[in-house]
Amino acid sequence: MKPAQLLGEAIRLDPLVEKIFLHKGASGDWRHNRNNLVFLLADAAGIPNMKARMLRNLALDSLRAPGKLKDLADYQVAKLHEEFEVSKQRLALAVQQCYRHIFYPSRNRLEGISCDLAHTVVDIQTASDRPGDGQKQVVTQLQNAAKLRLPTDQPDSPVYVRDRTPLKKGQITTAALRNEFRQDPSLPMLVGDEVFIKGIRQGIDQEVYIYRSGDLLRGKGDPHAEIRSTSSRSFSP
Repeated sequence: MKPAQLLGEAIRLDPLVEKIFLHKGASGDWRHNRNNLVFLLADAAGIPNMKARMLRNLALDSLRAPGKLKDLADYQVAKLHEEFEVSKQRLALAVQQCYRHIFYPSRNRLEGISCDLAHTVVDIQTASDRPGDGQKQVVTQLQNAAKLRLPTDQPDSPVYVRDRTPLKKGQITTAALRNEFRQDPSLPMLVGDEVFIKGIRQGIDQEVYIYRSGDLLRGKGDPHAEIRSTSSRSFSP
């Protein structure tokens, strides 16, 4: 996969990214759960430095082989280990400074592409913090873009969810609504089901939803029912 490239003010995206986003597997089947997919791409300008750091790290590591260490003096062995540890930190930093471009599902798609992907980038200063902890930076960037919800986050407005899903047409099962969050790029990406369930309870308490389980209905003020994201039980606005 090619890196992201800056052309003036525009971002050029590898067509392979669009292909993977739209299709899955060698057969090219249509990908339905697109709202579960995020791409982290390298910045073309940072690749030479990253490669150089990697080569130095590999070279120093090869010198640490037992068969080679026996020919070195103790102070040389100590210096070699020190340089290797430094190279690991510098390599981790170079990788984070290179892999900064994040493409995520969104209806506000990047100009010039044919699929629902938006773009955000981790700035160099942020990318330089805590080498080796790049995943957290990606999570934070997606949260800042209002795209990712962690289990501890608050849910989106029940009215917002209702108006952007088939729920606005009548009723829907909890399983079907949960799948909407996996498929629809206009909705946030959910880590786990906690935020999803909190959103349903909030909708019931705000009298936006009514939850039905068999012949029993649950609305505002009623005892909380057990809600599962895989359930065929339904609720309606």
